Amino acid sequence: MDQSENPCVRVYRRCGGCGKKQEFINSGRFRVNANGKTVDVWLIYRCKKCKHSWNLTIYERTRPGKIPEELFDAFQSNDEDTALEYGRNIDFLKKNKAEFNYLGQVCKACPDFIWRNKMLERMDDFFTTRCQGYDEHMRENVEGDDAFYEFTASLLPKSDNAKILDLGCGTGLELEEYFKVNPTANITGIDMTRAMLDALEVKFPDKELTLICDSYFDVPFGEAEFDAAVSVESLHHFTKEEKIPLYAKLNKALKPGGYFILTDYFADLDEQEEFFRRELLRIRKEENLPDGVFYHYDTPLTVEHEKEALFAAGFESVEELGNWDSTHTLKAVSALRR
Repeated sequence: MDQSENPCVRVYRRCGGCGKKQEFINSGRFRVNANGKTVDVWLIYRCKKCKHSWNLTIYERTRPGKIPEELFDAFQSNDEDTALEYGRNIDFLKKNKAEFNYLGQVCKACPDFIWRNKMLERMDDFFTTRCQGYDEHMRENVEGDDAFYEFTASLLPKSDNAKILDLGCGTGLELEEYFKVNPTANITGIDMTRAMLDALEVKFPDKELTLICDSYFDVPFGEAEFDAAVSVESLHHFTKEEKIPLYAKLNKALKPGGYFILTDYFADLDEQEEFFRRELLRIRKEENLPDGVFYHYDTPLTVEHEKEALFAAGFESVEELGNWDSTHTLKAVSALRR
């Protein structure tokens, strides 16, 4: 069984076959090796690109009698649930010196990105904790970031004083690239995290910025206010049903013929999208979390379902313009006449 769609944890390491860092996939299979009176047990991961294998140690030189019988049987039968549980186990990954992505945040187990006892954190708390070092983290660890920020910026209007709405602007990584091509742009940025907005403001003291610390689901956008809108690596936390009214509000906020550039993390398969959602609901139930509060957990849609949400919101056309692994760029154009 291929557990490439595990939404909780993605694992990375330098691949001996590819010669560079790649994502490694939990194969769902164990290797049990007898060594005299002891056994070694590994969980097998494979490079997503070239299938080069990497064995992560579970037991090393251990007498079989010291391993619970039911667990030992699970190893020998390649039990899928057992493989999945180990693939989610943070201590297990740390023990094997893995670099991993937990609930969408790639990081090495280090003090810069603190693990909480609870699996979910409030959205604003999550990013407040990680604000320091966030830019470096995104630049160094997210696949394609060296290209997609610049590419996204290149698609935005270059006219003087263009009015741009940025949803989930964070520290403004996309704006760093955009101001290079349009230094006179007028930006309205919305983000839930005050620390992120403060960092953005420090970066661009001489730019036209209107920064709003709130949820973009709640903030009124106005009508026919903006030449274009943009969002980068922000909207993959929400469902199709949550996005449609947001996109409808956004569509109305664009001038006729205006457009929305969305660069975000997407699910590869319908099954992956469904699994993300089930896991979030399961965890929220286990932790007895209140409704109406945003918690950090990735629930990306497939590209097709994202397009459906944009069309349902009234956009006239939607097309995909680029992709980098699981990150894709879409352009949704508002109608010339309404």
